[in-house]
Amino acid sequence: MILALSFVLLLHATQGQTAEATVRLEYCGELANHYADTMRDIIQQFEKENPHIVIDMDHRGAPAQYEPEKLPVAIAAGVPPDIAYLNGFMTIVWAIRGGFLMPLNELLPANTINEFESRYLPAPKSEMSLNGVWFGVPFRMDTRGLYLNVDLFEEAGLNSQVGPKDIPELDVYAAKLTRRREDGQIQILGFAPNGNNWSELFWLWAFGGEFLSPSGEVTFTNVSSHRNALAWIQEYANRYGPTARTSTDGLANNQVAMHLNSTTMLTTFPATYPDFDWYTSHIPSMPGVKPFSVGCSLGPSVPIGARHPHEAARFVAFLSRPEIQVQWYQRTHSLPTRIEAFQQVLRSMDDPRERILVEQLPVTRTVPLLYRDFLAVERLHLTALCEGKISPQVALENIQRDLELLLYQELFVKEQ
Repeated sequence: MILALSFVLLLHATQGQTAEATVRLEYCGELANHYADTMRDIIQQFEKENPHIVIDMDHRGAPAQYEPEKLPVAIAAGVPPDIAYLNGFMTIVWAIRGGFLMPLNELLPANTINEFESRYLPAPKSEMSLNGVWFGVPFRMDTRGLYLNVDLFEEAGLNSQVGPKDIPELDVYAAKLTRRREDGQIQILGFAPNGNNWSELFWLWAFGGEFLSPSGEVTFTNVSSHRNALAWIQEYANRYGPTARTSTDGLANNQVAMHLNSTTMLTTFPATYPDFDWYTSHIPSMPGVKPFSVGCSLGPSVPIGARHPHEAARFVAFLSRPEIQVQWYQRTHSLPTRIEAFQQVLRSMDDPRERILVEQLPVTRTVPLLYRDFLAVERLHLTALCEGKISPQVALENIQRDLELLLYQELFVKEQ
């Protein structure tokens, strides 16, 4: 009798230990090479802490940041992933455009949200939160700087470890580094505002301009700094040709002397161009304009209709831990977004080329809302500008008109 009773008690205790059913999360996330391998290692750590949760990262195919049209379709069909890995500039847009994302404030404790508010760098924080409501957590990000071809700099008699301090010096460097063949065609391009890893309109910031007024209005026309920026772009087109563009391949193959790109190149250059000698510098701006850079963050969100939103939010919060972001950086050299993690990786950084870029994180700005639509607008008019078909003022007026129409359609027409 005693033996039978003991067996019943043991069975009851065992049942209590296994009562928490296994939850399987679908994670539309990192699938590219070493990023995916590192993320899988992080997932294993999370699963060890949360043994009742299993994450299938590659269950749904291409990650959401590369094919963003897939997420709205999956939500409409009632089969969204539990976790979607998004570009920061898409996060707020999707949250307000279609209500595609769940506010994390509804899924995580208040103290966790408060920690988000105080411990993230300004740029990534602005991309994934709006008025204290968080629609995603920025996990990693980049920033941008000027990459220099050391051999071409030295051949031109320039210090390859000190880039141009401002726009006027950039112009001097560009002229000195450019070489032409006997027929006048460019053999080596010193620099051009086009072809860099950002929107050409970001040069407005280098001239002291802004895209929006403090009240949120589009402000492209009637701003002298904007006209000066576009006149500068047009001057380069007149001097070096309307199709003159920098590129990563051109820089690495001694066809371009300076190229603006992201911190992603810190690992791409050694892996793809092991013999290429390069250095880095800050982004030049006009004298008196505050230093700046441009970056984009990436991170997880919980879509509307997720089957296991609370468990998904738990993994989202896990990725926000400073030690996890430091681990990610150590494996991928993709930059963290938490202040503590940023401080830790900066202390351990021994490559001066990397430090020059990473030190720009605190002054890094994020791309504007509706960035994908924004690019289509600017490319049309800036191409006409470089071809000499329109003036800087007309280009600004056209951009102003098209962006105002775009914002009207987003804010008013789609709400009806």
